[in-house]
Amino acid sequence: MALDYKIIQTKFLAGQGLGNQLWVYAAGRALAEKLGRQHVVLGMDLFKGRDFLDIDAGMDLDAAAPIEQFNETLYYDPILKYFSSTYDNRVESLPSRVQINGLFQSERYLYGNMRDLSTWIRPSKYVQKIATNYKDVCILNLRGGEYKRHRSFILPRSYWDMAINVLRMKLGDTKIMVVTDDPAYAQAFLPEFPVLEGGVAECYAALMGAKALAVSNSSFAYFPIKTRHDLPFVLAPEHWARYGHSGGRWAMPSNVYQGWTYLSKSGTLFEYSDCLKAAEVDAAYYEATFNVRVPEQMLTNVPLTRFIPVTLKRFIKRVAAYLFPTRFG
Repeated sequence: MALDYKIIQTKFLAGQGLGNQLWVYAAGRALAEKLGRQHVVLGMDLFKGRDFLDIDAGMDLDAAAPIEQFNETLYYDPILKYFSSTYDNRVESLPSRVQINGLFQSERYLYGNMRDLSTWIRPSKYVQKIATNYKDVCILNLRGGEYKRHRSFILPRSYWDMAINVLRMKLGDTKIMVVTDDPAYAQAFLPEFPVLEGGVAECYAALMGAKALAVSNSSFAYFPIKTRHDLPFVLAPEHWARYGHSGGRWAMPSNVYQGWTYLSKSGTLFEYSDCLKAAEVDAAYYEATFNVRVPEQMLTNVPLTRFIPVTLKRFIKRVAAYLFPTRFG
């Protein structure tokens, strides 16, 4: 006999980065609390923070029962050439047993549970300890890697130069360090600053402990910053994933975060409230204007490189990244 056990299910995927995984986890956890359900996580073996972050996977007491799928609405913007998302209010009336799929990177999905994030996502004692090493350091969170294959994501040197000036104006002559997923790129792109040596856990710890931060348009930085027990100064790129684009829209209206300051292409600083108003206008535009839905497989272009053996592609990528670190990851 079915138990009618109501759940919100989150599934980690192999292709997700840690920041993306934490967003879908936190959104699922907050939704479950809002709707009075159990939150269940699948794919814990794929969780990229499993060695240094503790999260609750939950348990489905009626695992054999059917489960429906919910897909967050995405909007393809042909001007920005980007898939965007806003807060999808359909989540407020989900089926009783449902797996949610999407990006879920709006703070609206947290339903005011910001203080609960530090209990939902718990760093190891090792990470907490080494985070204290960065209390007098300003961090530049530079994203490289696969971003170099999508040039619209890459932030120009001008962004970092302006960000460095802002940090020094606010904090004086302070130590600056680069935290990155791509040390070779960082050393070539920002050679005047030391680059943190270490893995993902060390990078996470540095963001948790830093005196102040200038971040890239990556979801990785959000949770180590937002689960701290203080409010550091955080500088981020205006319009997020399309910094400086002539379209002048937020690539994802979701990516405006409370307490952060945003830097424009011209060097103007915007506070959260100003950016939120602009992002809400962009969200309303997408929701009112974009109305065609298609199967997901229609959105995926199959590249010609599929004919190249995987081992050869990996070798070519390693050689290219070594020879041209600012262009290939």
